[in-house]
Amino acid sequence: MDIGFETIGNAVLVCHDLGPVLVADPWLTGGAYFGSWGLSHAIPEEVMASIKECSYVWVSHGHPDHMSFPSLELLGDKQILIPDHVGGLIREGLTSRGLKVTVLRDCQWTTLSERMRVMSIGDYIQDGVLLVDLDRFTQDLDSKRKGGYGQLAIGAIIHVHGEHGVRVTLTKGRGGILNLR
Repeated sequence: MDIGFETIGNAVLVCHDLGPVLVADPWLTGGAYFGSWGLSHAIPEEVMASIKECSYVWVSHGHPDHMSFPSLELLGDKQILIPDHVGGLIREGLTSRGLKVTVLRDCQWTTLSERMRVMSIGDYIQDGVLLVDLDRFTQDLDSKRKGGYGQLAIGAIIHVHGEHGVRVTLTKGRGGILNLR
């Protein structure tokens, strides 16, 4: 895939820019919640290969279907990206396991590849939202207007967790179009 994204499973998002760059909330193996919940389908080999090629892993929060330690161990050589959670408990837990962790500052773009950048927004309940900008689609499309979310979330793919995982697409326009899938 030249540029784009694919989803699989509970909340896994794989973003591509001339190859896989970022995987979000990888739950790839094992169970969750003391064995009461498991993966419903096997991850296809080609998707697993893409996931393993990613340089970056985003972890939104500490629930085991988003921060799966068996899955993170499979991706142990990757750079783990997390929101700036209050107290740093998730950061400390991941670094104590020997993982390379970067805390992304809230509401600041971080470049991951030539055509991909991300913005993290953490919240007070230890969760996070990740905006993924592919090919500068969310450039300041309304540079005369200052402040507000318009400059941040026009034309973005937003990966957030929910009970079943949610992908939100916002498009340019007054108030925009909110498309939940």
